Amino acid sequence: ATCGHGCKYGECMGPNKCKCFPGFTGKTCNQDLNECGLKPRPCEHRCMNTHGSYKCYCLNGYMLMPDGTCASSRTCAMVNCQYGCEEVKGQVQCLCPSGGLQLGPNGRTCIDIDECSTGKAVCSYNRRCVNTFGSFYCKCQLGYELKYSSGRYSC
Repeated sequence: ATCGHGCKYGECMGPNKCKCFPGFTGKTCNQDLNECGLKPRPCEHRCMNTHGSYKCYCLNGYMLMPDGTCASSRTCAMVNCQYGCEEVKGQVQCLCPSGGLQLGPNGRTCIDIDECSTGKAVCSYNRRCVNTFGSFYCKCQLGYELKYSSGRYSC
């Protein structure tokens, strides 16, 4: 295949037909393609066109992610919370999914609150408290069994 005018940044595919390398355009692939002007935009915040390519930049307080998006520099992914997090007044705080859990000393993992030993759990007469991860339940004392009568359970 011959391309009379040449293919500056591309490959000759047939009589005077060029296939441009990524980042270039035009009949002879001699023009830089402005990727920053493409839709969808390749960068979330700021884009700078370079010869044959482009560079993404983020606004202050944000970090460039591999996919071209910008993430707050204090994101959940960076804090590595066990159950997810929320941003409060510019600070990332890890969350625990139930009231029976609290953040551990590292501020990222949740530890169980023993409601039975702290007195937070109240079990009715003839029942004892059994702690579980994140909660508790009441069980009949030894020697008693659970009965259902008049629409309620009792031991």
